[in-house]
Amino acid sequence: MDRTVTVDDHILASEVEMDRYVFDTVWDRIWIARNYDGVERTNRNRGFIQQDKEELWQLVEKLLELKPQKMLEIGNACGGTTLVWQAVVPEVYSLDIKSIEGHIPLSYFPDVKFLVGDAHLQETLDMTKAHAPFDFLFIDGDHSTDGVKMDFEMYSPLVRKGGIVGFHDYNHGPVRTFLDTMLDSLEILPRDYFGIALYRV
Repeated sequence: MDRTVTVDDHILASEVEMDRYVFDTVWDRIWIARNYDGVERTNRNRGFIQQDKEELWQLVEKLLELKPQKMLEIGNACGGTTLVWQAVVPEVYSLDIKSIEGHIPLSYFPDVKFLVGDAHLQETLDMTKAHAPFDFLFIDGDHSTDGVKMDFEMYSPLVRKGGIVGFHDYNHGPVRTFLDTMLDSLEILPRDYFGIALYRV
């Protein structure tokens, strides 16, 4: 499709094939949150993200190979990664303990289904099961050792055989404590920043 993409466009998987140019365009819409000091900042309706750009691009390349049709992310914060996912995956489900409203306009996500609930509750799992199976699961929610373990054990069965489970913040101590228990089954993306680990179902 011959289409000029601008930073003001809503980039959707159904409209344009993801490539590096489109990824850069989506990234330009995202305000990089450097909020390590805990100070609240406005994102000016752009979403924000705590990811390394090149690290995330390595994950997107894996997804382009996989060609996922449906995915679930656990933890959306203010919608930065969600903006990327909807440019790669036609059907995106995004689960968080709080509503994304107030952080970024919902109109930016016309094809995303937002689910609100505590991921560690059975009722939330039951709600999410109604939309399974998924081709890709991205775990970026509770960063405690027990939390990421529960996210994996509860939601990875919802991923089809041949799908991928991605973990953000491999280099975050509590996350790594759990992931190192299954290290032989993981692919660690080579850029060593926040750290992204992949598990093939």
